[in-house]
Amino acid sequence: MYDAKMELQTMPKIQVYNREIPHNSCLVFETIVHRFSSTWHVHRDFEIVYIESGWGHIQYGSGVKAYKAGDLILLGPWIPHEFLEDSLNHHSVSLIFNRDFLVSGFFDSEITKELRDLLDRAIEGMIFHGQDNDYFPFLVRLIKTESGLMQAIHILTLLIQLSVNNRFSIISEHYDYHSDFRKNQLKSEQVLRYINENAFRKLLVDEVAKHFCMSRSTFTRFFNTYVGVSFSKYLTSLRIQKACALLHSTPQPIINIGQDIGFDTTSAFNRAFLQLTGKTPREYRKGGGQVEKAG
Repeated sequence: MYDAKMELQTMPKIQVYNREIPHNSCLVFETIVHRFSSTWHVHRDFEIVYIESGWGHIQYGSGVKAYKAGDLILLGPWIPHEFLEDSLNHHSVSLIFNRDFLVSGFFDSEITKELRDLLDRAIEGMIFHGQDNDYFPFLVRLIKTESGLMQAIHILTLLIQLSVNNRFSIISEHYDYHSDFRKNQLKSEQVLRYINENAFRKLLVDEVAKHFCMSRSTFTRFFNTYVGVSFSKYLTSLRIQKACALLHSTPQPIINIGQDIGFDTTSAFNRAFLQLTGKTPREYRKGGGQVEKAG
């Protein structure tokens, strides 16, 4: 049995969990195991964990708090944490998302100030207690079973409910959020923002490395560590996501789409598109019912 009063251990290594979440999207998954355990780890996204069954303690930053069935836990990005389960037959639902899971800049508007304050507070770790919040199971069930727009609406509804809820416990109030790891996390967010803003023109790794005052090799190691994929893979993924949207929503010629999203040649665009989607751009468009305009 874990003793919550024990002195916090100094963990020798933090594992970085990198989950590939599509831009303007989120990830929902269930964990159902007889004996649950996790490692001391971080990830670059926000996380909501709803405890369906089981109990234990979460070590988060410099704090430790107990959780039990029915509790909902909101965690901020890049803060190391570990679940220390005391029971058997664990069942939880996890939601992984970033600030742009709806649309880029959504949480920066004035009308979403309460939600922005909630996400800023999440860096301390928040446990919303189930006995005081009987709407948790209902909303989590909807998030788990729906997809697309309806799922996004239910997630937003849950965040709104949490933003006006004052029945929670803070896990870690005094963690050093300005540690080297945190500084690197902030830099990685700046790097991703720069890439996202310039992804659809010719963009080379040397340019980005120079912009952030790093050598090519240092930048490559930094990007792989804090983003979890290579620069080229991340950039290509952004471009292909944009291409999919254009293929579905416009009659723009395929050759123009490839050029507009940053590919030098149509063959390079076709090859990258096929590798990521399993279809050629023409096959993808045909499946979506969009007819290409001649030209």
